[in-house]
Amino acid sequence: MSTVVIVECKNWRQPISSEQVRVFIDRLRERACDFGILVAAHGITGEPEQLTAAQNHISRALEGGTHIFVVTRDELAALRTVGDVIELFKKKLLMLKAFRTSFREID
Repeated sequence: MSTVVIVECKNWRQPISSEQVRVFIDRLRERACDFGILVAAHGITGEPEQLTAAQNHISRALEGGTHIFVVTRDELAALRTVGDVIELFKKKLLMLKAFRTSFREID
C-alpha cells in the first residue's frame, strides 16, 4: 500500500453515484496518489458483477494503477480492533484485484 492515503467520507442516504466516484478519482490523480478510501455509508451505484455505473469507474481507475477501497457504514461499525481493520483492508484488496471492484458481497 502507498504511504499516502486520501480518505473521503460520504454519509449520504443513497449509494454514491458514478459522478461522485469520478470526482474522487480525479482528486487522487491530481495529487499523484495511487490509493484512496471512499467511505460511502450505503455503498456505490452499479452492479459489481457487470461493473456498471460507479463500479465501472473503480475498475477503470485500477487499470491506471489507482486503488480505491469502498467502505460502508456497516463495515466500519463492525470494526473492533486494529486486526479487524487489517483484515478488512486485506479483503478489499483481494476483491479489488480479483473482481476489479472493492464493493461487492462475497461468500
